[in-house]
Amino acid sequence: MESVKIQKYEKFEETRQTVRLYEAWPGNQRFFCKGKFMAGPGGGEIFANLYTWVGIIGVTIPYMLVIGNGIWERYGPLVPIVNILSFTLSLIFLLLTQFTDPGIIPRKQVFELDGELPEQLQGQKLQNQNVQVYQQNNNNENYNSVQTIEKKEQNILQVDDKQQQKIELQEKLLQQSQDDNNNNLKTEISQNIDSNQEQIISNNNIHQNENNNNTQQQQSLEQKQQQVNINIQQFTKFNNKRNPENYNLNRLENGSTYCLTCQIQRPSRAAHCSYCNSCIEVHDHHCPFVNNCVGKRNYRYFIGFVSSLSISSFGYTLGGALYVFSQTNGDDNENNTEDKTSFFIVLIAIIGIMLCTVLLGFLGFHIYLRIKGKTTREQLKNRQVISGNNINWIKLDPTLFNPQQNITPQQANMLYNLRMTEEPF
Repeated sequence: MESVKIQKYEKFEETRQTVRLYEAWPGNQRFFCKGKFMAGPGGGEIFANLYTWVGIIGVTIPYMLVIGNGIWERYGPLVPIVNILSFTLSLIFLLLTQFTDPGIIPRKQVFELDGELPEQLQGQKLQNQNVQVYQQNNNNENYNSVQTIEKKEQNILQVDDKQQQKIELQEKLLQQSQDDNNNNLKTEISQNIDSNQEQIISNNNIHQNENNNNTQQQQSLEQKQQQVNINIQQFTKFNNKRNPENYNLNRLENGSTYCLTCQIQRPSRAAHCSYCNSCIEVHDHHCPFVNNCVGKRNYRYFIGFVSSLSISSFGYTLGGALYVFSQTNGDDNENNTEDKTSFFIVLIAIIGIMLCTVLLGFLGFHIYLRIKGKTTREQLKNRQVISGNNINWIKLDPTLFNPQQNITPQQANMLYNLRMTEEPF
């Protein structure tokens, strides 16, 4: 197998005294204000997140200028004040959800910058298990194919044996017919013998063709086996590259699993997010609309965002209905104003009803999950809840890394190479 040359990237010059950890962070997160704030990956998610911001601000401000003012004058300040408060809370909780660390578990190499990997994150070693399981799964198909070929050969040999027995029996009858001078019987038996000999020759030809086909199938199986061996070698090389020793990849009794990418034994209810390319504690889901994962540290902010936005959408719908009712029962002098704002009111009402329906359903789903004590991921995968790693609703748990930590240029280049050359698995 040809050797693969790994390109090394040196982004940080060794002349620099120190580098901040966030500058060489191996995940897909983005950091702002010199590492004080972080968000999820860029790319297409930026448009989904921008849609969220524009949708909230772009609907609320015109609503308050056109509809809110009229409601305040006719029905009092209660509904407009609720709309303003819910709008403000929506923005605050959106900011907190988007720019809060959701509970990232750093890679093994990040922990080793200051010391050793914590004991609870060290994987349980199980020598050669992974390669054996991989090889067994890939050899099942080839094993079944070999068994099929052997059965075909046995069937052909059984047919030949039966034909040979018939010939021997007919030869005995021929010998008896010679003793009895029965020429007619001899002629008939001779014809039968010739016919059977022709059938044997035909069977031999078929057998030879079957052998040729079997040879081709065996060659194909040998090629497949060679490819399997190559895959095993690549898997072993890849596994040894990430893990000097093989680890137990199965889910343990406490719910923890080993992450090949981060090289850690992630705790129960944690999962590796393919979008953020990091392990997240109590991972609920990845939300492109807030441009971040929703996990242990920002789940309460996410629930606050959904709740306040649900109240806002309900307030928009209620305010629009009140405004239409006031315009319908108003004076004729206000007809011109009604004509100018009717289209906007209908638009606000439609958006409000749609948002209210979707958000209230989404909020109800998460309330159900809280009652069951599950995350979205656990619910969708129908996974049993493992107690012991829950969301803290009162106190915010500390982060497991400091993005502003000073590291050497050599360490920074090591982390940067880890991100640039990392193979997905």
